[in-house]
Amino acid sequence: MDVAAVKELLKEQQEINKKMWEDQRAFFKEMLVGRVSDGETNAVPAFHAYKKQLHSWETYLEQLHQHFSAHSVDKGKYKSFFLTWIGTETYDILRSNLGSKGIETKTYDELTKGLTDYFLAKTHVVAARHEFHKATMRSDQTYREWITDLRRVARECKFVCSASTKNKSHTL
Repeated sequence: MDVAAVKELLKEQQEINKKMWEDQRAFFKEMLVGRVSDGETNAVPAFHAYKKQLHSWETYLEQLHQHFSAHSVDKGKYKSFFLTWIGTETYDILRSNLGSKGIETKTYDELTKGLTDYFLAKTHVVAARHEFHKATMRSDQTYREWITDLRRVARECKFVCSASTKNKSHTL
């Protein structure tokens, strides 16, 4: 083989590689950005699974609804996305309480209400109030962080402010 033939083969190989890179770039861009047809996005980024050790169920649902809103998810697809994103542990809770056929027959709102009832029922008021009263400010905490922690704990306490004490200070 002469030098001209080798140069021609290298040029052809470079063109093939260039075309392959362009095709791959277009493919991955389509996967990441999503295809747009009729003004709707077909690809929605995954949402993290619910882990009760990390956050409350209420917070998870609020973030999930923001995710749906941010990515213009059609309400008819909420249930499918929800069931694939909640994680195995939470899905097993649903299945244990409803059975696999029960999950199919329920709407998104019914599923989330069932899980809300399940997770909120586990908080005992007396235990929550005990946690609130034993809360102390850590040395590495700012006042704002401590107040935020107190408010988070107080949500579960179900404190009621009666009309007779609402204008009185309970602090010294």
